[in-house]
Amino acid sequence: MLGAELTEHLGYEHGAEAPPMQANRRNGASRKTVKGDGGAFELEVPRDWDGGFEPRLVGKGQTRIDGIDHRDVRARHVGARHPRALRGVPRAGSLA
Repeated sequence: MLGAELTEHLGYEHGAEAPPMQANRRNGASRKTVKGDGGAFELEVPRDWDGGFEPRLVGKGQTRIDGIDHRDVRARHVGARHPRALRGVPRAGSLA
């Protein structure tokens, strides 16, 4: 799901050629441990080169996700193959 958010941010699909005039690219992922209703779990948060990507599900510096647990994240991930699937996902600040 977070990968779909990065696709929306960058404007091209993972594995596709980036637009020639765009300097910002995918830059791997970092692991982040967050705490939800079902306990702590680890996420892989994708990064971009210029550091401008701010995930909506889990914001930078956010360590709690109330009202969601690892099963919800997995279910949303499986269903979010396209950025349009992100409609209705609350911004990170509105989850805490």
